[in-house]
Amino acid sequence: MLRILSIAGGLALAVPVVAQEPPPAPEKELDAAVAADWPRFDHGGKGHLTHDEFSTWLITLRSQSNGAGEDPAKLKAWAETSFVSADGDSDKRVSPEEFTAFLRSKIKK
Repeated sequence: MLRILSIAGGLALAVPVVAQEPPPAPEKELDAAVAADWPRFDHGGKGHLTHDEFSTWLITLRSQSNGAGEDPAKLKAWAETSFVSADGDSDKRVSPEEFTAFLRSKIKK
């Protein structure tokens, strides 16, 4: 079974839910989802996302949530703005902690 964690801006994360256990807090679900998908987007296992890796992941999440058909130029601009917002220490890369904090700030309450 999958639980969808909705995030503002049209993002959603699908995370597994174990039927026998009570669902974990949304924060732990988000941490687990980021940890599970991180290797898929952190090419080379550097421990951070480049602008392109971050944008690819974010646009993938949005496409899974909203489907195809959004204007590519608008998606690119949205991803650019999001990267700047997520890069908390302005080092031109996003750590797992920065990515998780960024997504957590976008979770619909």
